[in-house]
Amino acid sequence: MDEPLPAGVRMEIEKREDRVIIRPHGKLTEVESHELGREMAARIESGAKLLVLDLSDVPFLSSSCLGAFMRAHKLGRDKGAGLRLAALQPLVREILVTTKLTKLFPLYETVQEALSAP
Repeated sequence: MDEPLPAGVRMEIEKREDRVIIRPHGKLTEVESHELGREMAARIESGAKLLVLDLSDVPFLSSSCLGAFMRAHKLGRDKGAGLRLAALQPLVREILVTTKLTKLFPLYETVQEALSAP
């Protein structure tokens, strides 16, 4: 079931037991990245074991978003949670490949693949 977020936040949250799918919408610049980072941290702190970011509606992400991914990865590692990225648009995939962050974050073609991978 989707959970409501504060007005103005452009993302949807879907919780499936101890798995959470986060679907941000639009460019992830500094402001959006800060909110996304807070949301990821809150979900990990509340017991999520897997976060899947559905990036199908994200045409661009900034370096601050990469920082938010790194912080969520570290927190997740400390709390026994994983972070997976799914349905990346070409520029977003290129940014992650160029920065070599694909070594930390598994990339999946679909959300379903990210959820069902071992």
